[in-house]
Order: sequence, then structure tokens, then C-alpha cells
Amino acid sequence: MYQFALDSYIVLFLISIAKSPKSDKIEERLKNLNEYHTHAGRWLGVMFAYFQKWLQCTHACMRICTYFFATHTFTYLLRCATTSNQFYA
Repeated sequence: MYQFALDSYIVLFLISIAKSPKSDKIEERLKNLNEYHTHAGRWLGVMFAYFQKWLQCTHACMRICTYFFATHTFTYLLRCATTSNQFYA
């Protein structure tokens, strides 16, 4: 798990290096890089929080639907976009 987190963090850091404002002074460049990377990481955290909320809501809806629909009806509703007029796929 941490290997994938480190890989994505390295990619985020490289993007921050490429997109942060450039400067000839080292101190200013580091300040710009730190500021850009901080904001990029913050928005990434917000994005993951919204994604997790969406995932939990989708999971809850699926659980509710399994109680209200019979198994074959629920399967049909999930696959209706990929199957042609077949009720039992």
C-alpha cells in the first residue's frame, strides 16, 4: 500500500516542480515550490474525501437496492446498458 502512495506522491511532487512559478533565486524558488505543493496536496486530499463519500453512498445505494429488488431484476438493472433485451444475462 505504501509503495503506491509513495509513487503517487513522487508524481505529485514532480508535477509541482514543473508547474510552480520559476525563479532565479533559490530561496524564492523553494518558497514558490513549497506553496504550490502545499496547495496541490490540499486539493488532492479534498478530492479523495469527496471520492470516498461518493463511494460510500454508492455502496449504500447498492445495499438498499438488493433488499428492494429480486436478484434477477437487480442484475438486469445493473447490466441493462450492456446487454440486449435479455432479462436473464
